[in-house]
Amino acid sequence: MRYRLIFSTAVSAVALGALAPDTVAAPPQQLAPGLSCQEFGCRNNDSRNTYLVHAPVICSNGAPIVTGTAYVPPRSTAPVRYSCPLVQGPPIGQQQTPIVRPDGSIVQRPPVWEPGPRIPSTGIGVIYRDAQVITNPPPPPAGSSGG
Repeated sequence: MRYRLIFSTAVSAVALGALAPDTVAAPPQQLAPGLSCQEFGCRNNDSRNTYLVHAPVICSNGAPIVTGTAYVPPRSTAPVRYSCPLVQGPPIGQQQTPIVRPDGSIVQRPPVWEPGPRIPSTGIGVIYRDAQVITNPPPPPAGSSGG
């Protein structure tokens, strides 16, 4: 009976772990007094300064790491701006027609491989490096925000 209780407790613990989320959101990272960054955005709470935040962004689908930046005015929130590139998709194989010899035997030809379509990548992680005070901030961007 004791072994059955230990086994059922272990199974329950494993099942509970399977239902738990894989990752927990990281706490905000403090880069400067009053400036905190989390996920793909930064918040400037207490400062009178505008900050330029440098944050390399990890892109999906094997794309390279790109440079991300955020201009964060006083008492506001700003997204990290970045642009992940298109990446080459998997190759596509085209089967060739077999060759029939005069004696009736069939020779299979290997497929012809062509480059696959280019596919988009997106930001899947950000690494906040530093923040600098900007004395002449750029004008606010027009249009959409984010990556």
